[in-house]
Amino acid sequence: VRPSSSTIINFRSVISTLPERIVSEILFLHAASGCDTTSSLAGVGKTKLAKLIAKRNDIVECSVFYEPEPDMDVLLTIGMNILALLYDAKSDHDSLEDPRTLR
Repeated sequence: VRPSSSTIINFRSVISTLPERIVSEILFLHAASGCDTTSSLAGVGKTKLAKLIAKRNDIVECSVFYEPEPDMDVLLTIGMNILALLYDAKSDHDSLEDPRTLR
């Protein structure tokens, strides 16, 4: 059941049920999966991104997105890896166009 706009949610109780990895990346998760100031990815919701972050600790490294002056090549590489995983892209794809539109 989705809460109404007048529902008060205890954020601490919600956070206490989440894995530590999700809690540490909650800002990235919110912004990358769509929020008031960013568009969401087609066919990808917060739940799918959260599961990917929790499960793929070896590949999904979000800390670079919190750096004030990140290395743009590293940022691009990590961002593309996250997108490829979200859209189930195979490593032989140079573009995300095919896997994104096949969803």
